[in-house]
Amino acid sequence: MSIGNFRLIDLIRQKFDAGDLPREHPDKIFGGYGFGDACSGCGDPLGRGQGVFEFEVGGQDYRLHTGCYGLWEGELIRRGLFKP
Repeated sequence: MSIGNFRLIDLIRQKFDAGDLPREHPDKIFGGYGFGDACSGCGDPLGRGQGVFEFEVGGQDYRLHTGCYGLWEGELIRRGLFKP
């Protein structure tokens, strides 16, 4: 998937490196549906009926599309930061 000149994974990695996405896995993750707020990963709206993962790390709330969540979690694993 591409967003402009970026592949989605490049955008997730850029936000990860900038500290806009957490570098640790949350203790609890909640699933639900979007209500129009922006995805913490890609920035696109989380549409009604779209699956969303929600969690908190360091007092900050994050909401991601399921695909963005998978890419973020994969980046944690790739960098050896995933501690289940």
